[in-house]
Amino acid sequence: MKTFKAREGLKIVPESVEDLWLLTKIIEPGDAVSGRSARRVKALDLTRGDSGEKKKVFVELLAETIEFAEHASRLRITGTISSGSPPEFVQVGEHHTLDVETGDSFTLKKVLSPYHQELLEKARRVKPKALLVVVDDRGAMVARYSVRGIQMKCELASSASKRDPKAFEQSRKKFYVELTQAIQGDETVVVGGPGFAKEDYYKWLKEADPATAKRVRLATASTAERSGLNELVKNGAVEKAVGDAASARQAGALHEFLKRTARSGLACYGLGEVSNALAAGAVETLLLSDSLLRKSHGLHQEANALLEKALETGAEAVVFDSDTGAGLEFESFAVGALLRYKIR
Repeated sequence: MKTFKAREGLKIVPESVEDLWLLTKIIEPGDAVSGRSARRVKALDLTRGDSGEKKKVFVELLAETIEFAEHASRLRITGTISSGSPPEFVQVGEHHTLDVETGDSFTLKKVLSPYHQELLEKARRVKPKALLVVVDDRGAMVARYSVRGIQMKCELASSASKRDPKAFEQSRKKFYVELTQAIQGDETVVVGGPGFAKEDYYKWLKEADPATAKRVRLATASTAERSGLNELVKNGAVEKAVGDAASARQAGALHEFLKRTARSGLACYGLGEVSNALAAGAVETLLLSDSLLRKSHGLHQEANALLEKALETGAEAVVFDSDTGAGLEFESFAVGALLRYKIR
């Protein structure tokens, strides 16, 4: 994502579908958004059935709803018009939807919180992508991994059985071919799973399709189920393969938080307890759900104050993306902390 400071606000140019999705976490109801668009204008002398002609306009909206339309790969920002030109085609107070696609530019006016600044910095960095595969003797699961988290792509079943030696090799080859077709592209492919299934597949792939094999990185996962896909992120395999630390950091922080909560007591949760721990200088790492930091949440001011306090005191901060597995799991806590020492 490209951003430029302009006199009228922050000019933004999304460069990928992931950028469009990330903007749904930055733009909030009440924010002023402006850009070029089109409005359908109907002349007074047209018949009732004529829908009119689309005219190019420049509009500024006060955002009400922000939606990522995944099927159309566009960001839809709907709100009331506060200004625009030419005035004969833009009626202040009427509703309008600004459609933003990759490569389009628009301007955002808002005071960016530390959380929003971190999101923009995250978007400016090159966003790694990968395909995740977990495989065993019974089948495989394939998922896409990006800044948006893990998204299932397909599930494949293997009919190969060592009980039928004659048909085993033929059935296994058929399964391998289907799996190879599912991972075509240019992304890094992280393959994990229990036993030797991943090594057997990789050995076959190096002979059958050397070009695809060069994109494959083997990793450890204890199961070929959906939990195995999450495991590839949690155990650092994805971070090692594609250099993405954000999701791995969230997964690692959640694991440590749950472990400390159950055992050592060097963790706390809840707005009151975490506030007290920050005031005492006992917080090592602040943990927050991103939903708390949005203006639509009743505690967003308190949550943003915690984040600012943590940064001021030198504590680390992890903001959980509520659209990922770790974020959904942490949602029941919403706010927590890893502590340097126990407090009463």
